[in-house]
Amino acid sequence: MRRGDRFVALAMAAALAGLQTGGAAWAESPAKQSTEPPEARMELLLAPAAPVADPASIVVERVAGGDREAVPVRVREADEGRLAVDLEVPCAAEALYRVHAPGLVSLVFALPPAACAEGERPALEVPLLAAGRVAARFLPPPGRQLHGDPQWTVRDCRSAGRAPVFAFSLPLVVGPEGEAEAVVPAGCLDLLARFPGFAPETAFGVEVPPGGRRDLGTRRLTPAVEVALTVVDSAGRAPVREVEVLLMAPKQAPGVVRELLAGRRPRVVSRVVSDQDGRVVFEGLPAGAYAVVVVPRSETLAPVVAEAPDLAPGARHDLGKVREQLGAAITVVTEAEAGAEQLELLAQLAPAAPCTGEDGPVLTPAIEKALMPGGAMTVGGLPAGAWRVELLALDGEGRAGLAGSRTVELAEGEVQFVEFPAAPLLLGLTYHGRVEDDAEAEAGERQEERGLAFDLGFSWPEQEGRTGGTVYTDSERDGSFTIRLPGPGKYTVRWFDPASEQETVVPDVRFEDPRDEVIVRPLRGRIEGRVVDEEGEPVRKGFVEALGVDCGQGPECEVVRPTRAPSARLREDGSFALTRLAGGSYRLRAGSEGDEEASDSKIVELPEDGQLTGIVLVLRASRPLDLAFVSAEGFPLATAGGLVFALRADGEVDGHQFVTDVGGRATVRLRGGARGRALVLLDAPGRAIAGFRVDTGRGGPHRLVVPPTGSLLLRAGPRGSKERAVLDEGFGGAALLMAPLYLVGAEAILPLGGLLNLLQTGLPDGALRLDGLAAGSWVLVRSPEGMLFSVLRRVLRDQQLPGVPLASFHLEPGGEVVFDLAAEAAADDR
Repeated sequence: MRRGDRFVALAMAAALAGLQTGGAAWAESPAKQSTEPPEARMELLLAPAAPVADPASIVVERVAGGDREAVPVRVREADEGRLAVDLEVPCAAEALYRVHAPGLVSLVFALPPAACAEGERPALEVPLLAAGRVAARFLPPPGRQLHGDPQWTVRDCRSAGRAPVFAFSLPLVVGPEGEAEAVVPAGCLDLLARFPGFAPETAFGVEVPPGGRRDLGTRRLTPAVEVALTVVDSAGRAPVREVEVLLMAPKQAPGVVRELLAGRRPRVVSRVVSDQDGRVVFEGLPAGAYAVVVVPRSETLAPVVAEAPDLAPGARHDLGKVREQLGAAITVVTEAEAGAEQLELLAQLAPAAPCTGEDGPVLTPAIEKALMPGGAMTVGGLPAGAWRVELLALDGEGRAGLAGSRTVELAEGEVQFVEFPAAPLLLGLTYHGRVEDDAEAEAGERQEERGLAFDLGFSWPEQEGRTGGTVYTDSERDGSFTIRLPGPGKYTVRWFDPASEQETVVPDVRFEDPRDEVIVRPLRGRIEGRVVDEEGEPVRKGFVEALGVDCGQGPECEVVRPTRAPSARLREDGSFALTRLAGGSYRLRAGSEGDEEASDSKIVELPEDGQLTGIVLVLRASRPLDLAFVSAEGFPLATAGGLVFALRADGEVDGHQFVTDVGGRATVRLRGGARGRALVLLDAPGRAIAGFRVDTGRGGPHRLVVPPTGSLLLRAGPRGSKERAVLDEGFGGAALLMAPLYLVGAEAILPLGGLLNLLQTGLPDGALRLDGLAAGSWVLVRSPEGMLFSVLRRVLRDQQLPGVPLASFHLEPGGEVVFDLAAEAAADDR
């Protein structure tokens, strides 16, 4: 059995503990009733991470109802360095077990059902991992006492964003002064302590040394909040039972709805099923803002979102009746022409308002369905609102094109028909061409096995009478290809070489007469070098990318090619070669697999069809920056988003997003040898919008106290409806400021507009409202510097921000400041 399989088996066994109601499949004779539970017999095969010097020191611990007791066992040697333990214990569904040995500990596991079956004696393989200890002191608020059965939940920290490698719970035994200690597997752990009536206390990314002890310090518990609701039918009268309701942060709600529409199970904070009265109660939550999503129980209903306000510790909020909503529907109808049977159509539906992802706003399909030309298909269960419908055409040979797109506005329960004409591929011309590449092959086997076989893409912009799009095909080993395009014109050809994992872009390739062969030749620029670590040793696994920049006349270089940058993987000796490059300026950067490390960036100038050699990039290890946000009253700020910007060793800015956990904590890993002070921007509209400076060289968590807040209203002035739609409305209706505006405070700088609008708040009537802005003195500055990272670089270097001060104001706690941007614009016009 592989190591990962052991973890899976134990995780499944632990999960069974919460599902078993009797634990065994046996039948007692009425004539022989007994109050004693039957015996469970099984064999544990222990696989220790290190040899156990004294097998008699092995202890099996039984955990049930908060109590712990040692179970008598017999230990003997087994094969492959394992130890066998004969276990005979009473059948009890609620019992959990784990194994201790000097310096070793197992995960928690439950009895498999077969152990209680008569005549059965199953075997369970149990890895013994290197062990350490975690300790903490938990203090309740004044006047409150700890009660009930608290628990530790232990999870492998590599589980972020995916299923846990392992996760289990242990009783949390608290001493008279609130002290607690537990034996846990050594390594990187996520820990969560639950006390009845209090919000969970979490610690993420805790490094527990083998045989060592990690003290988490004093943890002050805060009263938990409660969110309740009653689910009623679409008529708003009868309660609905056995409906699943999901709880999450408000910013996560749109993404959760998209996951449900796509038929996937989203990751959320909690799940509760309504009782017979339609009642749902979420308990034990930290203070903060929450949203709930009612999962539709049939295809005729749509997901429903309701939001709770920002809740203070100990608050109880009832959302009242949350009504199920009838789902809207879209029917896509397509035309058919001669040859249409060769095509397959794919309809994609997505909400017209994009969600915000790690790299900014994204618009990804929520639903995809195939249909045939001349056919129709219907998608139901959609929430009311604006929806984007796109129709893609695929011809079965890897060629695809956009047949059309529409945006429709749906009311609750409404059905709309969307008609598309014949796909553009049917109306195009077939061209034949050949790729010619005389550059040196990066992988020796490519010339022999793949030759000039590439993945090709042909793109064209939107023009009058023709929708923009991209079609795909593959070239043969000799470089020949056949492609069907909408008609004559210039196309951008992209090809991907699977051998070197490098993408090449050739712009402005002309396709005119279909009878002529089109020759596609790559550019011949080449950059060679090597990547070393901080000790000068070659880095064997990683990549190098080249981002096109324009350094102009100023000291900063502006990115001019934000599309996928050319990249190359490192060879065994740490060397790399970037080929098929156009002449110009490039910013080179190396990274490790997983991007846990990043190199200094280096600006180079490549002549047309020229070569650069001897480039050396130094890869620098990342290190964690631990943050803990609390309110002025001392309560943790849970589920709040933000960004961290730090200056790397090469002078470039390294940026990261974060979301705080239920304890108000977040950890980001700073890459590229970040140094000096980092800028932390907290973006939790309605709760806290603030900035902080932290020293990246100081260890331990940085405790950042969010001051009392107020509101700032920036009025953009009246505009025509067309101008507002084009210029002012951002994603979700937020007003985007067209000038680069910054709020400069004593601790930080907050970007409000320009190329990047970090604070996704506002009103669609030409105003930007910032609720939750940190109280204090602020200066509103309009800067001529349009590049956000150039501004941040100046700030992190403690340089003065260039620009024109528009207003200075002092925001009182709970107060509001209004500033009219229209007057400033009128002054500029004069």
